[in-house]
Amino acid sequence: MTATQSARPTTAPTSERTKRGAAKPKPKYVPGTPCWAQLAAHAVPLVVLPSSIWRLLMTAGAAGVDHSANPGYRSQLSDYLYVLLLSAVCEGLALLTLGLVKPWGADGLAGVGRRRHPRLLPPPRHHARALR
Repeated sequence: MTATQSARPTTAPTSERTKRGAAKPKPKYVPGTPCWAQLAAHAVPLVVLPSSIWRLLMTAGAAGVDHSANPGYRSQLSDYLYVLLLSAVCEGLALLTLGLVKPWGADGLAGVGRRRHPRLLPPPRHHARALR
C-alpha cells in the first residue's frame, strides 16, 4: 500500500435515515441507573414466581396438600379464582418494579392527560424557597 492510499475511508457512509436527522433510539434503562438496581428490578418478578406457582399447584391438589382434617371438603370455583387472581396480582405488582429502571416507568404520570395535577399538600418551606 502506498502513502497516498488509505486502508479505510475517513468518513463513515451515512444512510438516508441518518441524513434526515432521525431521532436517537430510546435508552434501555433510565440514564444513571446503577447496575445493582437494574439487577434487583429484574430479580423481583423471578423471586415472586415460585410462590405463585406453588399456590396454583396447591389449589389444584398437586403440591402434596390434602384435607385430612376435613375429608369432606371440596375446593369450590371461588377458591380457584381467588388463588389465580392473587397470583396474577402478585406477579403484576412484581413486574411493576421494572418501571423503576425503565424509561416507561420513569416518566410516571407526567404524560397522563398532559395537564397539571393538583397538589394535595404544599411543598415544605425549604422547597418553596428553591422554587422562587
